[in-house]
Amino acid sequence: MKRLNKIYVFHEYGAVNHYRALNWYITNQDDYEIVYREFSLLRKFVKGVITFDLELIKKQFVNLAFIIGLLFSSKNTIIVGIAPYDYRLAIFLPLLNRHKYFYHTSNTYWDYSIYPKRLFANTRILKGIWKQFIENATGVFCVTKKAANGIKSYYNVSNVVVVNHSIISAYNLEFDEIKFLVHQKRINCLYSGRITQAKGIAIIFKLVESLSKEHFSFTFVGDGDMKQELLEFIKNKSNCSYLGFIKNPELIEVYKNADVLLQPSLKTQKWEELFGMSIIEGMACATIPITTNHSGPIEIIKHEKTGFLFSEQDYLNETIKILESFVVDNDQMIQIKKAAYIESKKYRAENIFKKWNEYLHI
Repeated sequence: MKRLNKIYVFHEYGAVNHYRALNWYITNQDDYEIVYREFSLLRKFVKGVITFDLELIKKQFVNLAFIIGLLFSSKNTIIVGIAPYDYRLAIFLPLLNRHKYFYHTSNTYWDYSIYPKRLFANTRILKGIWKQFIENATGVFCVTKKAANGIKSYYNVSNVVVVNHSIISAYNLEFDEIKFLVHQKRINCLYSGRITQAKGIAIIFKLVESLSKEHFSFTFVGDGDMKQELLEFIKNKSNCSYLGFIKNPELIEVYKNADVLLQPSLKTQKWEELFGMSIIEGMACATIPITTNHSGPIEIIKHEKTGFLFSEQDYLNETIKILESFVVDNDQMIQIKKAAYIESKKYRAENIFKKWNEYLHI
């Protein structure tokens, strides 16, 4: 049997959808395979025990065996997805140093202002470990230009390439597969993502209350800690619906039936919208994104051409204006829908893979 070259993705939670372009390439040839391993072992193991999920428990032993195996092997190709400035890197770096590792990140702030992992983050030792990890990496893959510029500003690295997330091949729609309805009097608005406060769900509630039921419908897709609040809000609202959590590729039909995608994300001390997978998926279906101007969306959307970008403060009022203008002028909406669709082609897997391969050379 032919021995396959392995590329390991070593990530806290797996995040398979972040590596769609690699999967696209590897599933279309016979020399490589991609193997996912996770390092959030204890939390997943406890969850498996509590829920009696034997497969989840078994998976953690597989992950543990991989980590231990790094000590007894060398020169594996490993893509590491770890949030700054996670203290667990102190455990993994001595193991990774034996291998050809790459760092993959979407983080845009490297000045210790906005970051999720704060335990021990500001200690001299951990700062040194992170510096060594980044500067000794074979390559650094950044999801956005801002992430790449940020990491180059604080670390001595030159081998950095911007690799956006990509859409799955099912989203490679032909132009005639998309609906461009003229003279429509109802605009279909969609929210797809986590149902949480940080995603701006409360702002969408205000949009629902501010806009005509006759001219606007609202569809919600996803799950999160505001799910019950959402269900309570839309109860008895004839122009609102909740479809629950939907996976790809079934989500494509939802995007195709929507005119606009609402993404009013709100910055927190630990998070902002660093890319926006639903944005490029929606654009591939000619759904117009209307987002807050976080670092991810601002690199994807060309304001007033392929979508709209507003500040958090202005999002509600400006979005109301845009949506009401679409009812009056369908032609403007259709032109932007077409432009969004065309722009989305750059996020197809075959195009994004070329960026991955600048350093992987597979």
